[in-house]
Amino acid sequence: MSSKKRDYYEVLGVSKDASLKDIKIAYRRLARKHHPDLNKTDPKAKEMFIELQEAYEVLSDEGKRRNYDRYGHGGVHVDMSDFFSGGIPGIDELFKGIFGDFSPFGGFNGFGSRSRRRSAPRREVGQDIEDLTEITFEEAMFGVKKDIVIERYTPCDMCEGTGAEDPSSIKSCPECEGSGRVRKMSQSGFGMIIRESSCYTCNGTGQVIDKKCTVK
Repeated sequence: MSSKKRDYYEVLGVSKDASLKDIKIAYRRLARKHHPDLNKTDPKAKEMFIELQEAYEVLSDEGKRRNYDRYGHGGVHVDMSDFFSGGIPGIDELFKGIFGDFSPFGGFNGFGSRSRRRSAPRREVGQDIEDLTEITFEEAMFGVKKDIVIERYTPCDMCEGTGAEDPSSIKSCPECEGSGRVRKMSQSGFGMIIRESSCYTCNGTGQVIDKKCTVK
Protein backbone atom coordinates (compact mmCIF):
# COMPACT_ATOMS: atom_id res chain seq x y z
CA MET A 1 0.00 0.00 0.00
CA SER A 2 1.25 3.49 -0.76
CA SER A 3 2.82 5.40 2.13
CA LYS A 4 0.49 8.29 1.34
CA LYS A 5 -2.83 7.42 2.87
CA ARG A 6 -6.04 8.09 1.01
CA ASP A 7 -8.75 10.19 2.59
CA TYR A 8 -10.87 7.92 4.79
CA TYR A 9 -14.12 9.34 3.40
CA GLU A 10 -12.85 8.59 -0.10
CA VAL A 11 -11.97 5.03 0.90
CA LEU A 12 -15.53 4.40 2.10
CA GLY A 13 -17.07 6.43 -0.72
CA VAL A 14 -19.11 8.66 1.61
CA SER A 15 -19.36 12.41 2.10
CA LYS A 16 -17.77 14.22 5.04
CA ASP A 17 -21.22 14.80 6.58
CA ALA A 18 -22.25 11.14 6.22
CA SER A 19 -24.20 9.68 9.12
CA LEU A 20 -22.96 6.69 11.11
CA LYS A 21 -25.64 4.61 9.40
CA ASP A 22 -24.33 5.64 5.97
CA ILE A 23 -20.79 4.75 7.05
CA LYS A 24 -21.90 1.31 8.27
CA ILE A 25 -23.77 0.60 5.04
CA ALA A 26 -20.81 1.67 2.91
CA TYR A 27 -18.39 -0.39 5.00
CA ARG A 28 -20.54 -3.52 4.86
CA ARG A 29 -20.91 -3.26 1.08
CA LEU A 30 -17.20 -2.67 0.45
CA ALA A 31 -16.05 -5.27 2.98
CA ARG A 32 -18.02 -7.92 1.13
CA LYS A 33 -16.57 -6.70 -2.15
CA HIS A 34 -12.91 -6.65 -1.09
CA HIS A 35 -12.63 -9.33 1.62
CA PRO A 36 -9.66 -11.60 0.75
CA ASP A 37 -11.73 -14.75 1.36
CA LEU A 38 -14.01 -13.69 -1.50
CA ASN A 39 -11.17 -12.48 -3.75
CA LYS A 40 -8.54 -15.21 -3.51
CA THR A 41 -7.19 -14.46 -6.99
CA ASP A 42 -6.80 -10.71 -6.44
CA PRO A 43 -3.35 -9.92 -4.95
CA LYS A 44 -4.47 -6.41 -3.99
CA ALA A 45 -7.57 -7.51 -2.09
CA LYS A 46 -5.82 -7.77 1.28
CA GLU A 47 -4.28 -4.28 1.24
CA MET A 48 -7.54 -2.77 -0.02
CA PHE A 49 -9.42 -4.52 2.79
CA ILE A 50 -6.94 -3.33 5.43
CA GLU A 51 -7.29 0.23 4.11
CA LEU A 52 -11.06 -0.12 4.29
CA GLN A 53 -10.96 -1.49 7.85
CA GLU A 54 -8.69 1.35 8.98
CA ALA A 55 -11.06 3.95 7.53
CA TYR A 56 -14.01 2.34 9.28
CA GLU A 57 -12.17 2.12 12.62
CA VAL A 58 -11.73 5.89 12.53
CA LEU A 59 -14.97 7.15 10.98
CA SER A 60 -17.23 4.88 13.04
CA ASP A 61 -15.81 6.29 16.27
CA GLU A 62 -17.08 9.75 17.19
CA GLY A 63 -13.89 10.86 18.94
CA LYS A 64 -11.51 9.54 16.29
CA ARG A 65 -13.63 11.00 13.52
CA ARG A 66 -13.64 14.41 15.19
CA ASN A 67 -9.83 14.37 15.49
CA TYR A 68 -9.50 13.20 11.89
CA ASP A 69 -11.78 15.97 10.62
CA ARG A 70 -9.71 18.52 12.53
CA TYR A 71 -6.15 17.29 12.04
CA GLY A 72 -6.29 14.75 9.22
CA HIS A 73 -4.29 11.52 9.42
CA GLY A 74 -1.94 13.11 11.95
CA GLY A 75 -4.79 13.41 14.45
CA VAL A 76 -5.49 9.70 14.73
CA HIS A 77 -3.39 6.60 15.20
CA VAL A 78 -4.76 3.25 14.11
CA ASP A 79 -2.46 0.25 14.40
CA MET A 80 -4.03 -2.40 12.19
CA SER A 81 -1.32 -4.91 13.08
CA ASP A 82 -3.26 -5.68 16.26
CA PHE A 83 -6.46 -6.25 14.36
CA PHE A 84 -4.90 -8.62 11.82
CA SER A 85 -2.20 -10.23 13.95
CA GLY A 86 -4.22 -13.43 14.16
CA GLY A 87 -5.12 -13.36 10.47
CA ILE A 88 -7.95 -11.54 8.73
CA PRO A 89 -11.28 -12.55 10.32
CA GLY A 90 -13.78 -14.36 8.12
CA ILE A 91 -16.49 -12.15 6.66
CA ASP A 92 -19.20 -13.62 8.91
CA GLU A 93 -17.12 -13.28 12.08
CA LEU A 94 -16.14 -9.75 11.09
CA PHE A 95 -19.74 -8.59 10.65
CA LYS A 96 -20.84 -10.43 13.77
CA GLY A 97 -18.21 -8.56 15.77
CA ILE A 98 -19.19 -5.18 14.33
CA PHE A 99 -22.94 -5.43 13.85
CA GLY A 100 -23.74 -8.18 16.37
CA ASP A 101 -24.59 -8.19 20.07
CA PHE A 102 -22.46 -5.19 20.97
CA SER A 103 -21.91 -1.69 19.67
CA PRO A 104 -19.51 -1.05 16.76
CA PHE A 105 -17.71 1.26 19.17
CA GLY A 106 -16.73 -1.75 21.29
CA GLY A 107 -17.80 -3.63 24.40
CA PHE A 108 -17.28 -0.75 26.81
CA ASN A 109 -19.95 1.36 28.44
CA GLY A 110 -19.80 5.07 29.20
CA PHE A 111 -17.81 4.52 32.39
CA GLY A 112 -15.05 2.56 30.68
CA SER A 113 -15.99 -0.84 32.09
CA ARG A 114 -16.23 -3.90 29.94
CA SER A 115 -19.58 -5.37 29.06
CA ARG A 116 -18.90 -9.08 29.03
CA ARG A 117 -20.96 -11.58 27.12
CA ARG A 118 -21.66 -14.57 29.30
CA SER A 119 -24.66 -16.07 27.53
CA ALA A 120 -24.39 -19.58 26.12
CA PRO A 121 -23.79 -19.89 22.38
CA ARG A 122 -26.96 -19.97 20.34
CA ARG A 123 -27.81 -20.83 16.80
CA GLU A 124 -27.53 -17.82 14.55
CA VAL A 125 -30.06 -16.79 11.93
CA GLY A 126 -28.56 -17.40 8.51
CA GLN A 127 -27.91 -14.79 5.88
CA ASP A 128 -30.33 -14.12 3.05
CA ILE A 129 -29.59 -16.03 -0.14
CA GLU A 130 -29.28 -13.86 -3.22
CA ASP A 131 -29.37 -14.89 -6.87
CA LEU A 132 -29.24 -12.88 -10.10
CA THR A 133 -31.63 -14.07 -12.79
CA GLU A 134 -32.24 -12.35 -16.10
CA ILE A 135 -35.85 -11.78 -17.16
CA THR A 136 -37.39 -10.08 -20.16
CA PHE A 137 -39.27 -6.80 -20.10
CA GLU A 138 -42.56 -8.64 -20.62
CA GLU A 139 -41.80 -10.96 -17.71
CA ALA A 140 -41.05 -7.96 -15.51
CA MET A 141 -44.34 -6.35 -16.52
CA PHE A 142 -46.64 -9.35 -16.23
CA GLY A 143 -44.79 -11.62 -13.82
CA VAL A 144 -43.13 -14.98 -14.31
CA LYS A 145 -42.18 -18.11 -12.38
CA LYS A 146 -38.73 -19.62 -12.91
CA ASP A 147 -36.95 -22.61 -11.40
CA ILE A 148 -33.43 -21.80 -10.24
CA VAL A 149 -30.67 -23.86 -8.66
CA ILE A 150 -28.81 -22.34 -5.71
CA GLU A 151 -26.16 -23.49 -3.26
CA ARG A 152 -26.57 -22.83 0.43
CA TYR A 153 -24.81 -23.66 3.66
CA THR A 154 -26.67 -25.40 6.48
CA PRO A 155 -25.64 -25.76 10.15
CA CYS A 156 -23.52 -28.80 10.91
CA ASP A 157 -25.61 -31.65 12.36
CA MET A 158 -22.84 -32.53 14.78
CA CYS A 159 -22.02 -29.13 16.33
CA GLU A 160 -25.19 -27.23 15.30
CA GLY A 161 -23.07 -24.46 13.83
CA THR A 162 -21.03 -23.72 16.98
CA GLY A 163 -17.82 -25.17 15.54
CA ALA A 164 -17.12 -27.05 18.78
CA GLU A 165 -16.87 -30.80 19.31
CA ASP A 166 -19.14 -30.40 22.34
CA PRO A 167 -20.54 -27.44 24.35
CA SER A 168 -17.92 -27.89 27.09
CA SER A 169 -15.21 -27.07 24.55
CA ILE A 170 -16.48 -23.49 24.23
CA LYS A 171 -14.64 -21.22 26.67
CA SER A 172 -14.63 -17.51 27.41
CA CYS A 173 -11.72 -15.87 25.59
CA PRO A 174 -8.86 -15.25 28.06
CA GLU A 175 -7.48 -12.33 26.03
CA CYS A 176 -10.61 -10.11 26.05
CA GLU A 177 -12.33 -11.83 29.00
CA GLY A 178 -15.38 -12.54 26.88
CA SER A 179 -15.99 -8.99 25.65
CA GLY A 180 -14.80 -9.61 22.10
CA ARG A 181 -12.87 -6.32 22.16
CA VAL A 182 -9.39 -5.29 23.25
CA ARG A 183 -7.92 -1.85 23.76
CA LYS A 184 -4.46 -0.41 24.22
CA MET A 185 -3.37 3.01 25.43
CA SER A 186 -0.47 4.98 23.99
CA GLN A 187 0.88 8.50 24.36
CA SER A 188 0.94 10.90 21.41
CA GLY A 189 1.38 14.59 20.78
CA PHE A 190 -2.36 14.99 21.21
CA GLY A 191 -2.46 13.23 24.57
CA MET A 192 -3.41 9.71 25.55
CA ILE A 193 -4.85 7.66 22.69
CA ILE A 194 -7.00 4.60 23.37
CA ARG A 195 -7.05 2.15 20.47
CA GLU A 196 -9.82 -0.39 20.46
CA SER A 197 -10.33 -3.25 18.05
CA SER A 198 -11.82 -6.71 17.75
CA CYS A 199 -9.97 -9.29 19.79
CA TYR A 200 -7.45 -11.07 17.56
CA THR A 201 -7.59 -14.25 19.65
CA CYS A 202 -11.32 -14.92 19.27
CA ASN A 203 -12.02 -12.74 16.18
CA GLY A 204 -14.47 -10.66 18.19
CA THR A 205 -16.74 -13.50 19.32
CA GLY A 206 -15.69 -13.43 22.98
CA GLN A 207 -15.25 -17.20 22.91
CA VAL A 208 -12.56 -19.72 22.02
CA ILE A 209 -12.93 -23.41 21.23
CA ASP A 210 -10.64 -26.02 22.83
CA LYS A 211 -11.74 -28.92 20.63
CA LYS A 212 -13.14 -28.00 17.24
CA CYS A 213 -15.75 -29.99 15.37
CA THR A 214 -14.07 -32.53 13.09
CA VAL A 215 -16.87 -32.74 10.52
CA LYS A 216 -15.74 -31.38 7.16
